Amino acid sequence: MSQTVQRKLAAIVAVDVVGYARLIGADETGTISAFRNLRSEVIDPLIDEHGGRIVKIMGDGLLLEFHSVIAATDFAIATQERNVRRNSGVLAGTVMRLRIGVHIGDVVIDGEDILGDGVNIAARIEPLAKPDGVSLSDDAYKQVRDRLNIAWEDGGKHAAKNIARPLQVWHWVNVGQQAIERPKANTAKPELSDRPSIAILPFQNRSADPDQTYFTDGITDDIITELARYRELIVIGRQSSFAYRDALTTPTVIASELGVQYILEGSVRRSGGRIRVAVQLIDPSTGAHLWVERYDREIEDIFEVQDEITAMIVNTLTGEILRDGYQRTLVKSFDSVNAYDHFLRASEINWRGGKDDVKLARSEAMKAITIDPGYARAHALVAWTYIAEFMNAWGARPEDSLDEARKFALAAVDIDDREPFGYAVLGWVYMCLKDIERGLEEQKRAIADNPGSAHYRSLYAFTLAYAGQSDKAILELEKAMALNPRFPDMYLVHYGRALFNLRRYDEAIRPLARIRTTQPGNANAVALAAACYAALGRLDEAQAAVDEVRRASPNYTLDYARRFVPFSVKEELDHFLGNLELAGLSN
Repeated sequence: MSQTVQRKLAAIVAVDVVGYARLIGADETGTISAFRNLRSEVIDPLIDEHGGRIVKIMGDGLLLEFHSVIAATDFAIATQERNVRRNSGVLAGTVMRLRIGVHIGDVVIDGEDILGDGVNIAARIEPLAKPDGVSLSDDAYKQVRDRLNIAWEDGGKHAAKNIARPLQVWHWVNVGQQAIERPKANTAKPELSDRPSIAILPFQNRSADPDQTYFTDGITDDIITELARYRELIVIGRQSSFAYRDALTTPTVIASELGVQYILEGSVRRSGGRIRVAVQLIDPSTGAHLWVERYDREIEDIFEVQDEITAMIVNTLTGEILRDGYQRTLVKSFDSVNAYDHFLRASEINWRGGKDDVKLARSEAMKAITIDPGYARAHALVAWTYIAEFMNAWGARPEDSLDEARKFALAAVDIDDREPFGYAVLGWVYMCLKDIERGLEEQKRAIADNPGSAHYRSLYAFTLAYAGQSDKAILELEKAMALNPRFPDMYLVHYGRALFNLRRYDEAIRPLARIRTTQPGNANAVALAAACYAALGRLDEAQAAVDEVRRASPNYTLDYARRFVPFSVKEELDHFLGNLELAGLSN
């Protein structure tokens, strides 16, 4: 006879130490001792005080149960406040900081353990909290919002692994923490105000049917949720943005009240079997429209259309904001340039793709790291510049460039294990080391963190082009190009690579011709063009391309290509080398 499963409603708290792996790597014994002291001095006494219990200990984390969500939330906030006070006087970068997630839900009782969706949701809510912060699920928030005199911020909806529906999250607004002074240190993260901030106002329903407002709200919600994944941006939560639905207020006033740099407005019109979405990005300081776009689609599967339009808006919008941010850095005085400004400059210059561009981009990214050694994205960008140097044989010893790329990519993911750019670049490092499977694994991890990002999808596609999966690489790149119509020229190099692998030489020549115009120093792309011409029997053009390779990078020889171009399939490498030799490239 089967045993009845016992269930109950429980308030669940997940606690985790921020950057524990990095702390352990720097000082294993000291970190373990520090966590033990943190528990004995702060966490354990407050658990007892609030009537909770420890369900399980998971290395650097705790799963706790409380008799009510009020008690659980009180515990979480008291723990963070006490720990922040405890850390005052300690240099930033050496403190032990916490993230805490709170949820109330149904759990399965298994002896002293508890299992089920309620536990899973708490575990997914916790990583969404800021360091020293507390995040609540929507169920928990509804229980405490009118019963605790605490300010909460709408954190938007987030897709979570093994959870059927997106999780609505609420963040504790910790006003008191801002008044606590800590000794200054270069390892402090950039202030939030360093990053561009945006409010997405509720899109207007321009359809004849007023009941279609649910659909326009859905698109607005999706854009807010997807933009919130981009850690380059600060995105105002839904509750604050939607407060301006019917307000007769100018974007300038709204931006001032919300404290944002950008406003996105939009409208949706459904008519018959078509849908039209219009969007405009506004700079409230001038009232100028920085970007205006319109999307027209047939309504076949309405939810697929909604997802497609949302993804295109998010990818294009992110690029427009970052480009505008780069332009703003150029007019700043030297004294006011911060780490984020240097990163923006580095990122923009890096996409130009020339040898001197890559060196200048590295210099700007290193300035960002000097100001903020804990800036994970800047470390990842430095790694990417070394990968470009490696792929184009711009240095005398390509293996040295790859060693530097590996060092900075590993530093990026060690500093911030939730930074997708770090994993995307680390994937390329492993690919260049000819560990293709590990490279694809890291790329997939980056995509999992930002599934709608054209950028991370494109980097994954580049790896597929070297992994013997050219058909799939083309499909992924075409998706990335559709998501980001203003894609960088680098997409075309690897699009051409995949077409060359498939022996579609005439098609491959077209994107490579554009690269040779915009990035004449890109030896990797020009060598590929030379191989295409040779395969087509156009040997004069192939020889001209080889001469261009020699001017761009004297180190890009047949021997370099044989040793370092990271094809995982020998037949594809031999195909490339054979055509390079036919084109006239020598050792």
